Amino acid sequence: LQVNGVSQVVPVTLIPGVSISLSGQYVVVTTDFGLQVRFDGNHRAEITLPSTYMSKVCGICGNYNGQKADDFLNPDGEMEANSSSLGNSWQVYNDSRCSPDDGHTPNCTDDEKHMIQSNAYCGLITDPNGPFQNCHSVVNPWSYFEDCQYDLCELHLNNAALCESLQAYADVCQTAGVQLAPWRNATFCPLACAPNSHYEPCAAACPATCVDPMAPVTCSLPCVEGCVCDSGYLLYNDRCVPSQQCGCWHNGQHYPVGSEFWTDNTCSSKCTCPSRGSKVQCFNASCPAGQYCGVQNGKPVCLEHSYGICHVHGDPHYNTFDKVTHNFMGNCTYTLAKVCSNTTSLPYFNVEAKNEHRGNTRVSYVREVAVEVYGQRIVILKQQKSHVLVNNVRQTLPVSAAGGAITVSRSGRYVVLETDFNLRVSYDTDHSVEVKVPTTYFNLTCGMCGNFNNRRDDEYMMPNGQQAADSNALGESWQVPDSDPSCGVPVPSPPCSAEEEKLYQSDQFCGILTTRPSSFERCHGVINPQDYFDTCLYDLCALNGGQEFLCAALEAYADACQAAGVTLLPWRNATFCPLQCPPNSYYDPCMTGCPATCVDQQAPQNCSKPCVEGCACSSGFLLSGDTCVPEANCGCLFEGNYYTVSENPALNCTRRCRCEAKGQMVCSALSCGEDEVCKIQDGQRGCYPASTALCHIYGDPHYSTFDGKLHHFQGSCNYTVEHRTSWTLLKHPSIPRESLPFPEPAACSQKSMA
Repeated sequence: LQVNGVSQVVPVTLIPGVSISLSGQYVVVTTDFGLQVRFDGNHRAEITLPSTYMSKVCGICGNYNGQKADDFLNPDGEMEANSSSLGNSWQVYNDSRCSPDDGHTPNCTDDEKHMIQSNAYCGLITDPNGPFQNCHSVVNPWSYFEDCQYDLCELHLNNAALCESLQAYADVCQTAGVQLAPWRNATFCPLACAPNSHYEPCAAACPATCVDPMAPVTCSLPCVEGCVCDSGYLLYNDRCVPSQQCGCWHNGQHYPVGSEFWTDNTCSSKCTCPSRGSKVQCFNASCPAGQYCGVQNGKPVCLEHSYGICHVHGDPHYNTFDKVTHNFMGNCTYTLAKVCSNTTSLPYFNVEAKNEHRGNTRVSYVREVAVEVYGQRIVILKQQKSHVLVNNVRQTLPVSAAGGAITVSRSGRYVVLETDFNLRVSYDTDHSVEVKVPTTYFNLTCGMCGNFNNRRDDEYMMPNGQQAADSNALGESWQVPDSDPSCGVPVPSPPCSAEEEKLYQSDQFCGILTTRPSSFERCHGVINPQDYFDTCLYDLCALNGGQEFLCAALEAYADACQAAGVTLLPWRNATFCPLQCPPNSYYDPCMTGCPATCVDQQAPQNCSKPCVEGCACSSGFLLSGDTCVPEANCGCLFEGNYYTVSENPALNCTRRCRCEAKGQMVCSALSCGEDEVCKIQDGQRGCYPASTALCHIYGDPHYSTFDGKLHHFQGSCNYTVEHRTSWTLLKHPSIPRESLPFPEPAACSQKSMA
């Protein structure tokens, strides 16, 4: 059992007035104001409230006002038509895996109904001569009988469901103080007990535990059925242990004999419990070399150094470091991950992603990824595998920055940024981003990727430290200033029809991920495919099942598997999700993660990365930017930067250089003119007019004028966007614009500029 992410030994008093205990098969939370919550950890929960809360509560359990007629109220205070819509209306946030109730009604055959109503099945509950007869006058059995019928009809006489239904009625009867005749036996609904314990149909509701061995003596509650520790044993959480092994108390926590534990979250003080009831022995210690102080099962523990991986993919879905999935379609710029601690001496980094719409305004995709680290800002752009922007200057791959502490290179389909402290950010320049953070940053990050603390219950943390209500609120909270004034969060896509959902779940669509046997089967034990299946289904529903979106979903899971070191069987072919390769290259499902380049021909021999899928250069060719060229056509490595043949950078506006054949860089002096300044424009440093104005046309389409006024105009004709009216020394620029409608209604895109 965990409380706020920290494991606890039961029974325990958390604060004055709130305690947790065990009673039969139940964990029970009790408060001093009369609230009691019981859960058997399987199927049955029971909530008890005092009368002081009459007409002051709400939820699926109703408003506790003595009126059955208004027990269909939703959170807005309106009546729902049925139980399905009522339940769906009370769905809480922070649950990305749940699915709403579709109102399905079980459908039995007449023979099944007859059997279910017999005394061999649900009829046992209402049998006037059966084991529950003494309870009929105390607790009406008919609602439990009807619930039992529903479950067995839906599950076609499933025996486990029958036993759970009988247990539900038996438990409520015993809670009411009714002593029942035995209804379980060795072959009918037996209750399996753990080692060193035995079944009792009417056991003490307050079991003897390591924390309170005398609890049964002082217990005033009605008996319960459950497993009782054998003589000489006491209950320690859910295990019966010899009484002499019960252990020690320290700072309100109980520890078994012989256990070692850390008393702080920095793993600097370690304690042991030598014997029952003794005082713990503590001493200064630290984690061994190669390990870090992390959290496991809510407690500090030394763990092997590894990585946290956040995967952003599709339209887009965010799989956080702590394995929670957010579906968020905003098309602004958002913080994926950054260092949020003010006390760490570790290097600072910040990873942001800019999203965009692509034809369908209900979804968005990653357009660019920016990484700030070591005082550098490096931007990886959509569909640009040959270069990146380093502090706004375009540089051809591979790139080395910050004195070699940062490298940017190609690896399969991805452009990959790596640092000397093992931060790794990968972008396929289409839809998939992976942020890989070493465990030295455990519990030090924030953003859409989460705080990397091995806890799933706080993955909606906003910059203000509060938990967001849902993924949309979370995403909006991590929005950063954006040059696109029209960005925002689109209206969610309508759900699939039942027929569409069934189709997309099949083995011809998203079911490819989960079916066995399949190309992905060997990865199932390493990375659970369920999240990727769910996001695949989400995408196909939103985008009408297009194969390109299915391919992107499969690609995302394949990438995650290969990053984890799993070698997959081929899943692409010439007609299904083919990967088109440029001239002088070929598709390789498991190529080296460090391809041979014009800068480093020996990279594959020194590579320790797992294989990746992508386009490998043919024999005799090397990677130059994103092109496979003969060695003779390689560019120039000059002052730490690589330039392709014919590339002519203006270095600090004092030299104009040109990369010639055979790696020769030829430079000449350069100076800016009287009305020019040295600045960066469109990724190129050079001499440009001292003052310019910008008119920005983008999207479907939007017009941001020279003076900053924004127009939204979806006409599909030719339009003049700029025309000189009075100058005489310059050529008349007249720039018509032709717009072409996208498939999406009422939206246009730029077709050409003249």
